[in-house]
Amino acid sequence: MRDDGDAAWRIGHDVFRPVFDAFARWVADEAAALARDTGRPVRLLFLLRDGFLPQCVSEALGESGAAIAISRFTARRASFVDVAAVHDYLDTESTDRLDVLATQLGPVGKARRARSARPRPRSVATSSSLTWSSASCSRASAFAKRLVAHVAREGRVARGDVVMLVDLGYHGTVQRLITPALETALGVTVEGRYLLLRDSGASARHQARAVRSAPL
Repeated sequence: MRDDGDAAWRIGHDVFRPVFDAFARWVADEAAALARDTGRPVRLLFLLRDGFLPQCVSEALGESGAAIAISRFTARRASFVDVAAVHDYLDTESTDRLDVLATQLGPVGKARRARSARPRPRSVATSSSLTWSSASCSRASAFAKRLVAHVAREGRVARGDVVMLVDLGYHGTVQRLITPALETALGVTVEGRYLLLRDSGASARHQARAVRSAPL
């Protein structure tokens, strides 16, 4: 079936095309099943940047969807609405570098002056080096509102819709972090569909969420 001998063309034709074609058709079937079972509109939202190619293939098959710009970094920033969320991040983060932690947290106080500090345990970072105040939580909440507004605007999401986040996947981190804000602010139900899903290390609560990967 090939009509081009270029190596890049061959890998697209022989590998990526059938994989992403099958994935796009599976996502469409999943969306149709959700709409049928819930009686509610299902909005396909492709997470940039990795969701760009799945969106292109989906549109080529005649499906409608929107691209939304939510990264793990921005989703996590929006999740810092209380001290418990911050501690959860510090407990699971692999680095002890205060400058890296401060960049993600965006807090006030000592952490902003810690870029040259030596690495130290997360317990020290939590207890003495990262100042987290009610003002910081308010900024995180404001950031979450802007992120929710972006999803509503770009995804044309209305109250009562089912929002299906589509991505290449791995852990479904963005879905886990942004779901509370989306469901509370927009009155939607959030689902996730991924090409790949790696469940190791996921909590029981995370596994209970509507996170599915293609049956490859």
